[in-house]
Amino acid sequence: STVSGFNGSVYTHSDLKSNCLIVQGADVSAYQNTIDWQKMKSSGVDFAIIRCGGRFSASGELYPDSHFQEYMDGAKAAGS
Repeated sequence: STVSGFNGSVYTHSDLKSNCLIVQGADVSAYQNTIDWQKMKSSGVDFAIIRCGGRFSASGELYPDSHFQEYMDGAKAAGS
């Protein structure tokens, strides 16, 4: 079993995964608005997946995530 340092949940794994390293991550986009990256890091988050953009379903046109650069800068500064 592994206890999450992020939310305290207990995860039970098969013996095949007994030697694996368990890490906590966050998947973020502009929908999260303001992120306290230092707080996230200190709560146990080891890495972040930061959305860089998306695609409109009707036109297929790509668009950038409006918070991408801000989130990249914040994650880097926090060491994520």
